[in-house]
Amino acid sequence: MKYWEAFERRIVHDIRLSGHFITRIPTGARVIKIGGAVQFKGQKTAFDFAAAVNGRAVFFDAKCMTSGERFNIRSLVLSPKKIHQYQALLDAAQSGGAVAGYLIWWFNERLITFVDVLKLRDLIVNTEVKSITPETFPSKTYPDHLKIDVSKWVTS
Repeated sequence: MKYWEAFERRIVHDIRLSGHFITRIPTGARVIKIGGAVQFKGQKTAFDFAAAVNGRAVFFDAKCMTSGERFNIRSLVLSPKKIHQYQALLDAAQSGGAVAGYLIWWFNERLITFVDVLKLRDLIVNTEVKSITPETFPSKTYPDHLKIDVSKWVTS
C-alpha cells in the first residue's frame, strides 16, 4: 500500500470513529464511443472527500508531502491540472456555511495541517508566498499520531 493510500484510509477511519459522516469521492469516468466501441475515460473530481460535522458540510482534498518538500502553491493549487480543485473548494466555501480546504500530511515531519481554502486564497492574493510549510498555519498543524479531528476545522 502506498503511503498516500494509507493516509486516505486513516482519514476515513478517524473521522468515522468520531461519529461524523465522511465519504471518499471516487475518480469519475465518462462514457465515450470510439469506432462504435464504448470506452470509459477518466474524469478529474473536484476534491477527494466530503464530510458532515454538526450540520455543516466539509469538503477537502488530501495531499501528502514527502522528502521535506513544501506544498508548492503554483504546482499543487494553481497549475492547469489542479486549478479545478482549488476553484471547486473555493466555490464550496463561498456558498455559505461549508468548510473547504486541503489536508496536508507532512510525511517526514510527522505533521498534519488543515489549510482552509479561504485563508489560502488570502495568502495567494495578499502575499508573495510561493509555498506552504507546517509553520505557515501553526494553529492548524498537529502531530500525525493524533486523531484527525474534523470538528476542529468547523469551529474556527
